[in-house]
Amino acid sequence: YYPETVTHNALSWIAQQTEPFFVRVSYLQPHNPIILKRGYEKLYAEYPFSRELPDISQLSEFEKSFASVCGLESLTPEELCKVKAYYYGLTAWIDDQVGEILHLLEERGLLENTVLIVNADHGALRGECRGLGKHLFQRASQAVPLIIADPDMSSRQRGSRVKQICSNIDLPRTLFGLLGVAIPE
Repeated sequence: YYPETVTHNALSWIAQQTEPFFVRVSYLQPHNPIILKRGYEKLYAEYPFSRELPDISQLSEFEKSFASVCGLESLTPEELCKVKAYYYGLTAWIDDQVGEILHLLEERGLLENTVLIVNADHGALRGECRGLGKHLFQRASQAVPLIIADPDMSSRQRGSRVKQICSNIDLPRTLFGLLGVAIPE
């Protein structure tokens, strides 16, 4: 579904809740294929992205082969910048959708009593290693956001950054702990 459809469904469902609830809102974007809502393709059109392809001489043979399949060297510097601008525009589109959900929660007085988790299953190369997508074990495609906002966090904990490796498999136990729910076997 397009992001607005996912957001509309989430907003409609949240608006009907009278008891404590759990909702998972899952967007496909930012993801290939890059299909943007009109206007978002312009947001980063003038951003000074690197117009140079990175050196890949130190990469593995597999990574070099993948780079040759992507064929980014056939793009003009302008086209390479457009690839990046469109991906960032796609991300901004999702940011706006999440903003609508946060607005509804705030409007209904639920934001100060809601644990929010923002995460992703993978990142995407946008020219790094001369690749596109998620097919290489490079930081840009493997490091993903995991943001947890808990209104009960102490002011000392807020804004803290954890550098240990974690996995989405850790989320259920973490969420149960935050909510004071017994962790099932």
